[in-house]
Amino acid sequence: MLKSVKAAPTETAHFDRQQSPDSSNPSSPANPPTHLLRLLDNDLLDSNGHETTTPSARLSTSTMSKESAALLKLLPSREDMVIIAANSSDWLSWYKVLFSLNIAMGAGPVMLENYDKVTQSATHPVPIAILLLAVTLTVQQAPDATSMLQSIPDSATFIKDVSNLVEKVVVSNDDLIADLEGIRCALLFIRLQLGRARVRKTWLTLRRVIAVAELIGLPRAATALHLAEPQPRPDDLQPERHRQDASADQQEKAEVWDGYL
Repeated sequence: MLKSVKAAPTETAHFDRQQSPDSSNPSSPANPPTHLLRLLDNDLLDSNGHETTTPSARLSTSTMSKESAALLKLLPSREDMVIIAANSSDWLSWYKVLFSLNIAMGAGPVMLENYDKVTQSATHPVPIAILLLAVTLTVQQAPDATSMLQSIPDSATFIKDVSNLVEKVVVSNDDLIADLEGIRCALLFIRLQLGRARVRKTWLTLRRVIAVAELIGLPRAATALHLAEPQPRPDDLQPERHRQDASADQQEKAEVWDGYL
């Protein structure tokens, strides 16, 4: 009699484990790991247990202005930017093929537009760092075309200075890389390190970026989209139409995870 009483909870637990996953469950692939965010970052919650700020919002305006100013100082003159932008398309097209690099940094006229935008009104360090890394990669990949730049007399020193500052300001800052733009910036930083043959730095930074991406739910978003994909049919002329049902944020997270990491 005692054995039958003790077996009931076990059978119930076994039945619960057989239930199909529910998207409303916090552990569902469609939901970000908020329990990990709360465990590792108590500042995200107020005393009542509600989210109050995003990671980047916790940085003071004065701190971001100071860091942005430091990054802006390394940008070349606009006259040199015309030369750099003109030589950015070739290497960028190859990088997109080799590394699935589709970071919204632009080339040619778009790079010049981004330059004007950040030099006139940018206060957040990440967009400036992304542009600065694109400029640095162009100098690295097209040394002959950029050897006569007036504001970059020594390309090796320029590349080193940009690498060190971006690592200090953005890549090493948990708050700044804890979103999609921060991860894109960190991945662009990794591409720069590959060109500098810094294998150890590349590997360690990549492992850290993957950990951050997992923390903010990128692999879960990718898994959710893959699970939502219908089986292909011969008469299906729009195999990607299932993505219309997913949120834009989930799609973006899935693209970053599948394309870069």
